[in-house]
Amino acid sequence: MKRLYNLNKINAVELRTYIFVKHENSCKNFLFEVPDGLEIFNGDYVLCDTMKGEARGKAVSYPFDLDENALHQLKDYLGFYWPVKKIIAKLEMPKQQDDEDLPF
Repeated sequence: MKRLYNLNKINAVELRTYIFVKHENSCKNFLFEVPDGLEIFNGDYVLCDTMKGEARGKAVSYPFDLDENALHQLKDYLGFYWPVKKIIAKLEMPKQQDDEDLPF
C-alpha cells in the first residue's frame, strides 16, 4: 500500500494496487487487488480468490493504483462486488517450444 499526503489536509491518502483479470471460459474482465510485494503485469497468469473459490486467470491490464474514493466511483460504473477479491499468486506457465527448435 502506498501513501500520498494531501498538503491541504493532515491525513494521508492510501493507494492500493488493482488489476483486471480474465478467467478461462469467460468473456468478462474482473477487478482484483494485487497484494503488496507481488509483481503482476499484463499477460501474466494468476490464481485469484473469487466468490466461487480459487480460479486461474490471465491479467489483461497493467497494475494501477486507486484510493478508496476512486474505487467507489469505479464500483458504481463497473458494478463489481464488494469487497474486491485479491490475487493469491502469480502462476509460472511452462514456456512454449519455438519453431526454431524443431528438427524439421
